[in-house]
Amino acid sequence: MILATPRLLLRPAVADDARRFAEILANWNVISMMRLAPYPYSQAAAVAWIATHGAERIAGTAFRFVIEEGGLVIGACDLDEIDGDRGDLGYWLDEAARGDAASPPKRLARSSPSALATSNSPA
Repeated sequence: MILATPRLLLRPAVADDARRFAEILANWNVISMMRLAPYPYSQAAAVAWIATHGAERIAGTAFRFVIEEGGLVIGACDLDEIDGDRGDLGYWLDEAARGDAASPPKRLARSSPSALATSNSPA
């Protein structure tokens, strides 16, 4: 499933995103706002995290998205710990991209877990 705003694209992560995730999360000002991420954050940790997304999506327990602006990965947002039609909304952004931090979570919040789970879109 791909979600879009006029400025941003939310799409499933792929292994090639791991390098950019590790770059962004090397910044203490970004990762210190996250509740579970290890520091320092490695590319291997990003690859391992991305590898869990497909199974979570199939199980309906989490829906995770890369946030792109102008073709550049600037962060991620997700709906996880899903129970029925409720879940926890989270996101992180590159420090340089924090101007409109509410846009990706607002777009994701308008998509219920059941709507995300029934999407025909690949990965």
